[in-house]
Amino acid sequence: MRIRLLLAAGDRDYEEHLSQVLLDRYEDIFEVQICSTPEQIAELAGKRAFDIALVSPEFAGACSGHPAALTLALLEDGAAGGTAAGIRKYQRISHLVGSLLERYAAVSATAHGGEGGGRVTVAWSPAGGTGKTTAALAYAAQRVAEGKRVLYLNLESFSSSPLYFAESGRSISAVFAKLDGNVEVLLQGLRQ
Repeated sequence: MRIRLLLAAGDRDYEEHLSQVLLDRYEDIFEVQICSTPEQIAELAGKRAFDIALVSPEFAGACSGHPAALTLALLEDGAAGGTAAGIRKYQRISHLVGSLLERYAAVSATAHGGEGGGRVTVAWSPAGGTGKTTAALAYAAQRVAEGKRVLYLNLESFSSSPLYFAESGRSISAVFAKLDGNVEVLLQGLRQ
């Protein structure tokens, strides 16, 4: 599932550049819709729901009738607005994306927490030995201590998780590699 992002920056060049980078580098995360005028935002209000609305302050009024789980103002450097409801317009796109995901995760966790829905936390890095397993297991242990039910799923081929568990098992990656469409093998692997 991709995050539906409404982008209304009031600056066509900025909108096109940002949306193109998001679609090129983060296509598996975002689905982007650009609106260049308040009228376009109003037109979308009845047609489509968005997870995040990233809008310039002059479009904020047009977005009030278009609910999004998270609405953030795109602020110029030095503009008023505070960090809670805004995000800096001109910054590294990787930082902008990180901030969007962090804020959206916080809003999603608040909206869905305690309602029976699951929460997914991922520790990922392309490099080995960076502490992914340690951080993931520490987080899982913290959640268990809070009385939450936890499923730890390790998808690494060469994992360090056997260092933490008395009982060693196979990686789920190994199960998928040997599956070849055999459901019985999948069930045995998941039980293990």
